[in-house]
Amino acid sequence: MALRVLVGRTLLLLGLGQHGAMPLDLINRCQRHAPLVVLLLVVVMGLVGVAAFFIALRPCVLDLPAGTIARYSLVTEVWPDEPGAPLPLRQQRHEITLFVYGRDGRAVLLTQSGGLRRGELRPARLRRDGRVHLLAGEEGDELQHDHGPAIGYFDFNLLVLPPGLDQAWDAEFIYAYPPPEKRRQVVRVRRTHNGARPRFSYALPAVEWVDAQPRSLRGEDERYVQMRDIQVNYRFDTRRGLWHDADISFLAGVEIADGYLRHRLRLRLVLEDVQTLAATELAAMHEDIQRLRRLQWAASRQHSEVTMQALEGLSAVQTPGLAALAARWQSDVQALPWEGAQAVQVASFAAHAETRAQALRWQVIGDGYPAYLRRRGGHLTVMAGPFAERDEEVLTDLRRRFPRDRPFWLRESGP
Repeated sequence: MALRVLVGRTLLLLGLGQHGAMPLDLINRCQRHAPLVVLLLVVVMGLVGVAAFFIALRPCVLDLPAGTIARYSLVTEVWPDEPGAPLPLRQQRHEITLFVYGRDGRAVLLTQSGGLRRGELRPARLRRDGRVHLLAGEEGDELQHDHGPAIGYFDFNLLVLPPGLDQAWDAEFIYAYPPPEKRRQVVRVRRTHNGARPRFSYALPAVEWVDAQPRSLRGEDERYVQMRDIQVNYRFDTRRGLWHDADISFLAGVEIADGYLRHRLRLRLVLEDVQTLAATELAAMHEDIQRLRRLQWAASRQHSEVTMQALEGLSAVQTPGLAALAARWQSDVQALPWEGAQAVQVASFAAHAETRAQALRWQVIGDGYPAYLRRRGGHLTVMAGPFAERDEEVLTDLRRRFPRDRPFWLRESGP
């Protein structure tokens, strides 16, 4: 009764019940239905609240249908370990594209740095619990590793997912960057924010090891390596079933001849785009992946005839991203020097050792660089290039891959 009186008075105050502006029977009907209207509003608000609650606590599951193509950008910034350093010493950007082609989480990761090295295609299996395992070998005869692919310091396995709706839990995972004996990590992860994109955070204990294969030009001087003050923050998109972004920072140090060199690093991962292919496009993408994987497998084993046969099928690759990689493969195999070009001399052989020289050339191509043979003065020289300009990261990488040959830069005087 009180509710009806309140509704009637409200209508009168609004001028809707005076001078015939609203018939009296309409006012009475509004008064009679007022409790029902209020009840409906309460129910709707309750349902909205319940829906928001369930969305906020939706489980984090890496669930990508076959045909999914997800593109990420990864930016790595390096600062000197000095107070108040305003700008990073260097910045490197990677593009990471996930091509999911199997219902069981089979996928390939295409990583491209925009530098002089060709993009790399690595097969992997994406598990629903968020773990990523690297696969090796030809399709159908694959071996599954206990770790995922490392992109510089980054590894998707750093972005661990909760086993349920836990707000905090102990997680164990394999971090691919350190040497095998230092890869297994155990951390306490906390959910710092709920919602459709929950946020997680943890601190990784310091990782230390002695590097038997130094990653820089300082060579034998570098031995002791350390990563510490590692802080990992990331979000997961529960609607898409994908990692949304990540921010990782740490202090990296390495022992050198005259002391200890330290740098601060920050890695930022951002999901740029997601698309799902139709069934016919998925079949074509799967064929393109098989062509490129067969080519990489043959080149990595220096099977020149098999590699050349695989190269003939690359013109049929049409999937965006994979087509550009196929074109780069063809360019790297057909590389020839030009006047004034920069190239890295990887190794030199006697003229009669052409088989060995060709095998090394295919190995360089398989490692991601254009390569050719130079014949001069009764010798065969395996050259990585040609390049328009020098990049010290290329020389660093080739010296790490071929430490006995001690590669070095040369300026070409002509074909």
